[in-house]
Amino acid sequence: MIELYEHLMPGDPIAVFSAIHAILTGVGAEEGYHYESLGNTAVVKVVKRYIADHRGIFEDPKRRAMLVEILQLFSEVGWTDALRLLYDLPDLLR
Repeated sequence: MIELYEHLMPGDPIAVFSAIHAILTGVGAEEGYHYESLGNTAVVKVVKRYIADHRGIFEDPKRRAMLVEILQLFSEVGWTDALRLLYDLPDLLR
């Protein structure tokens, strides 16, 4: 599902990001999606693409907090790629 949203991203990046956040922190978290290695790979890929192509949407503090919440969810499980992105986030969003 995350990969499907990735394809929809160019049409409305803000709405797609909000939907991704809702899925990952809602039902996804309840069902343990953040424990899946394929889930981690998909999320890290989407986040990197957002930072590369749509960095401006994270100027909004609420959206930036949503991004941090997603990365924390995956990094707390021990996924190093998510943890690395979380720590590099201030530099990446400049």
